[in-house]
This record gives sequence, structure tokens and C-alpha cells, in this order.
Amino acid sequence: LLDLQFHMEPDYEGFRVVGFEVEPSSRAPRGGKSCSQRHAEEAVEPFDLEISEEVPFTYEVSWTYSPVRWVSRWDSYLKMTGGQIH
Repeated sequence: LLDLQFHMEPDYEGFRVVGFEVEPSSRAPRGGKSCSQRHAEEAVEPFDLEISEEVPFTYEVSWTYSPVRWVSRWDSYLKMTGGQIH
């Protein structure tokens, strides 16, 4: 899941991406179907690279409003110390 966080300003026409979160997942699809987040409950087994030569790839994107303004988007990183970022 890729969650893109956006902010809107009254003096700017459009949206600005101010952050994102990624939730990786490795799942074995069942019956050749895609393995999106909506079907994650059905496909609980991890994907095994040694069994298959093909690696199916899918992703899901969600948009979430954020109160973080464009000018403040880096503040949470700049306030961290040492290895807290990742």
C-alpha cells in the first residue's frame, strides 16, 4: 500500500504531496489472481521465489489529507536525531 499524504492551501490551486507511507507486503496469489490489499486476507502465505520464475507485482494507492503544510513537510525529519529517521 502506498499512502500519499496531500495538503491544500486556499492561495494555491491544486494539491501538494507533503508525505507518504509505504506498507510492503509479499503474498502468494491464489488461482492466478492479483494480490491487492483487498484480497490480502485470502492470500496469507508468503511468496516463494524458489517455486516460481515469474514475480507478479501489484500495488494499491490511497490519498490521505494531511494538516502538514508544504513549508513544514521536512520538519519531522529535521527534528529527529541519529538513526530515528528509518
